[in-house]
Amino acid sequence: MFPHASSGLNAKSLSDYIREFNKAHRAKLHLWGRTHGAVVPGEPIIVRFTIPDILIAYLTLVSQSSLLTESVTTFGPRERVGASHRVCIRREM
Repeated sequence: MFPHASSGLNAKSLSDYIREFNKAHRAKLHLWGRTHGAVVPGEPIIVRFTIPDILIAYLTLVSQSSLLTESVTTFGPRERVGASHRVCIRREM
């Protein structure tokens, strides 16, 4: 879904990457937020990944020199919000 960290994908180039990804794939990526507005430096970025009739995943990304995945929360196509499956990813540097 996302290129390797060494590719240089960062918060500034994320919108362009999402646009190109959505043109090339049936699955879709969308920036998600409670309100519209610019990404605030240091705040997590939430991306919604949707595979129609399969799953919806919310990826929490943190921005350092490149974007890193902090956590992933998934839902099946017919699950209620309270029935999520959360996977936390921690990377020690």
